[in-house]
Amino acid sequence: MLAAGKAIPMSDAVKRSGVPAPRPAVILVVDDDASVLIASRRILAKYGYTVLEAPGGEEALQLARENAQRIDVVLTDVRMPGLDGPSLVRKLAVVLPALRVVYMSGYTDGRLDQELPAPGRAFLAKPFTVEQLTRTLADILA
Repeated sequence: MLAAGKAIPMSDAVKRSGVPAPRPAVILVVDDDASVLIASRRILAKYGYTVLEAPGGEEALQLARENAQRIDVVLTDVRMPGLDGPSLVRKLAVVLPALRVVYMSGYTDGRLDQELPAPGRAFLAKPFTVEQLTRTLADILA
């Protein structure tokens, strides 16, 4: 499982448990937990995705401005210091009008009430499995 604060061993069983990318795609991963960024990058790269990562909302906005034509999906934590996930997505929508988003969180406290359900939006409850992550991304990219 992808759990905040824990490294993920990349055993052969874990490598086989996910869903390969349905097509080449660039995922912008945003999370204030460095271990989640590292684990996400390793997992997503193994399944054929290109990963950009940001430790917070402001950094994600800068990356999005620099890579607007490349980003296919934003995978963002909901609760982060400063610019939280939903606020980040509202700002990113200006730069990336066809934005697809996967929110992830262990606790949302109602922050997604206006965001979900909506086309191009999905939610993953932390902790989640490699298969849940890769399946959700494959579905949102289909």
